[in-house]
Amino acid sequence: MVSIIHLFTLWAKTEPVTTRNQGYWLAESSEIRLSPAFAEPTAAWYYGRTACNPYSIHRERAVARGKTYWMVASSLENFRITRELDFTLQGMMSRQRRKAQRMEPGDRLVYYITGSQVFGATATVTSKCSEDHEVIWKSDGKADDFPWRVSIRAEVALADEQFLDAREIGPRMEYVRRWPPEMWPLAFQGNLHILPKADFELLEQEMRKVTSRHAQRRRAQNGY
Repeated sequence: MVSIIHLFTLWAKTEPVTTRNQGYWLAESSEIRLSPAFAEPTAAWYYGRTACNPYSIHRERAVARGKTYWMVASSLENFRITRELDFTLQGMMSRQRRKAQRMEPGDRLVYYITGSQVFGATATVTSKCSEDHEVIWKSDGKADDFPWRVSIRAEVALADEQFLDAREIGPRMEYVRRWPPEMWPLAFQGNLHILPKADFELLEQEMRKVTSRHAQRRRAQNGY
């Protein structure tokens, strides 16, 4: 059994530890190591500081995690700004720091456009979160520079006239079933949400159908 003195010594040398859902941050550091009494036999544990929150220390183990599927709720103007950047960068609002910190390369994004109630694109996260206050996106209400940012890569991007109508596909999503049927749009309030994998795949599949039909029409028009 670990002694009380040993526990106090460990506590005094470390800052609070937080873990992420479905995995842990990878931030190698030789500054602090857990006592062997706390180490798992199959994983080495390290401490390190994250790019988004340099003042907190997080526990890490070298194991793979599954993808997380995110829905970014964006105004049409901000969606177009991201599209003009060729879907290379996405910022999250200031209050979304904790969620943004959980993003990892390989995670997936789907864009829900508020107001219009449509889905416009999917992308893949290609970097960890970083903090940047350069003004790129516009804030509708309280001033916000969307400082928590990740690099991304477009997967399926629809033109404005191709957007998926959320009023048609939304009720089919698992995510909205916790709300009464007539109130399902409430599920999409807020800037950032975690979706079930099945919902994400449903949306991306429908988007690919749209782009496929569009490509077929273009080939027919060109005589192919």
